[in-house]
Amino acid sequence: MLAEAFRRTDAFEAKYLTKLLAGDQRIGLRERLVEDSITRAFERPLISVARASMLTGDVGETAVLARHNELERATVRLFHPVKFMLASAALDAADVARTMSGEFFIEDEYDGIRAQARTSAAGACGSSPARSTR
Repeated sequence: MLAEAFRRTDAFEAKYLTKLLAGDQRIGLRERLVEDSITRAFERPLISVARASMLTGDVGETAVLARHNELERATVRLFHPVKFMLASAALDAADVARTMSGEFFIEDEYDGIRAQARTSAAGACGSSPARSTR
């Protein structure tokens, strides 16, 4: 059936059929599969693994932390990139406030690139709020 499906497609369609079959349709999907594997291998909660992976920006480091049951040690560090997250739609500021703790900034997004800059006067990340720009 698969061979027949490929015979009926042109090159462009075959490219996306292959991406769908390989699980490579969306950015970050493969990394999510690795996070799921870490969850299963070390019997850790997926939410903890995903959080550690996002904060460290490194699934290898996340796997080591999971192996030693130290996922809570994952932190944001200056000069180490934080993994980008997919945006979640919100109806209004009150909708955002229900899911956020502390201070936050909201900006409409129409199209573009999300970026985040973290600063610290004391040299240790986390002493000031993250600012985001697009």
